[in-house]
Amino acid sequence: MMHRALKNIWAKTAKSGATGWHPLILHMLDVAASSDAILAREPETTRKRIAEILGLEWEKARAWILLVVACHDLGKACPGFQCKWENMTGMDSGRSLNTDINHAFVSQIALTELLHEMEWPEGLAELVSDAVGCHHGHRASPNTLGNLAGDRRAIGRDPWAQARRGLFEALLDIFKPATIPAKKTLNGPDFMLLSGLTSFAD
Repeated sequence: MMHRALKNIWAKTAKSGATGWHPLILHMLDVAASSDAILAREPETTRKRIAEILGLEWEKARAWILLVVACHDLGKACPGFQCKWENMTGMDSGRSLNTDINHAFVSQIALTELLHEMEWPEGLAELVSDAVGCHHGHRASPNTLGNLAGDRRAIGRDPWAQARRGLFEALLDIFKPATIPAKKTLNGPDFMLLSGLTSFAD
């Protein structure tokens, strides 16, 4: 069963003055489902082209594609984002909080590390994470990523990192990808195709 803190991480909130909110894990699954529906309506050649991003056949690539697209907002699980509204996780948000944060860049940092742990090729993990991380149209520079990775006021300490890992592991359990991608890197068209799919589905 998912830990209470994970269920209480929000992704979307109601307009000013209202109290409604949408859990992050459900938003991540919403966007994965949208991606799946988009690709199901496309001709087989499109699915084959998407699969080639990872160097796999569509049947093996599908689970990874949906998982990494879902992770576009993984970085919302950080105090710098959660405290923009209300931190309901019960996790310490720290002092001197930095809420001036691009959550998509936190997603990129976290997803890169998690894909490395899954034994993805290093270059592919970094570029796939970069592609889904720029789904709002802004691409992080290496300096920006380096500074953000060291800013615990923004991304949080170990409990927050464990929350991001918990969300990722929940997605692994749902999508069950079985084959590590064969590609070593992404070319420009690959990058734009994955980034575009993520943006459109979101």
